[in-house]
Amino acid sequence: MPRPAITTTLSTAMRVLFVCTANMSRSPSAEVVFRILARRMKLHVEADSVGVFTGGAPHISAMRHALAVKGYDPGDEARIGRLIQADDLKWADVVVAMEHTHLAEITLAFGEPRQAHLFMELAGEGSTDTPDPYMGDCTPDEFIEWAERVARALLSRVT
Repeated sequence: MPRPAITTTLSTAMRVLFVCTANMSRSPSAEVVFRILARRMKLHVEADSVGVFTGGAPHISAMRHALAVKGYDPGDEARIGRLIQADDLKWADVVVAMEHTHLAEITLAFGEPRQAHLFMELAGEGSTDTPDPYMGDCTPDEFIEWAERVARALLSRVT
């Protein structure tokens, strides 16, 4: 079932929650790109990232390196992935999940999020699961290009 488009133009800080499996590759990388593009555009937004199945692992070095090479400072090397909590969904205006299963797990555990979208839909790639650089499904650079498109799509809604 297709999800509705982002329905509102937000004049206050947009709060975006990026969700992947373990919060060590895709979601923290998307969060970094989103935060930095927003800062460059002088927009006041907030972002966070979580995993639906596990947490506790650091942001993987290959993604951190690729982000840095493209001009996105990945920040604290000690950052540890974390598992989604109910408060994360209360906080978020928009939830961006990497896979259909992530949205299903969120809905099962916490109920339907306010505005939930698949990452690849926002990247203009259709309703498909996001390839995972950690699993070798795509390169870190490919993922970063998608993350840039997703960030621009979301940030276009902030006034």
